Amino acid sequence: MPVRRAYALSKLKDHAQQVALAEEAEVRRWTCETVEARVKQLLGKKAATQKPVKGKTPAGVQWIAPGSMGWQAFMDEVKRLLAAAERGLKQNLPFSVLPELAKG
Repeated sequence: MPVRRAYALSKLKDHAQQVALAEEAEVRRWTCETVEARVKQLLGKKAATQKPVKGKTPAGVQWIAPGSMGWQAFMDEVKRLLAAAERGLKQNLPFSVLPELAKG
């Protein structure tokens, strides 16, 4: 077991809980970060915020999304952006107004 995972498990006071979580982590092949987050959850501490997800399309369009967003919420935002772009195209507006159109 990696030292980092063992250290996270040692924060749990109940030995049986430590063993059960260690076994679950092995079976499910959890990363150390996952074990640490689970321990924090069991201790009632707030988990650290997730890092933003960043990307760039082949054409050079860059995007940043909150790490906690999830697929469905991201797709909803992409649909809103697409609708704003379509409004701008339909009204023959300059591309520079896209941020304002995307606000709603």
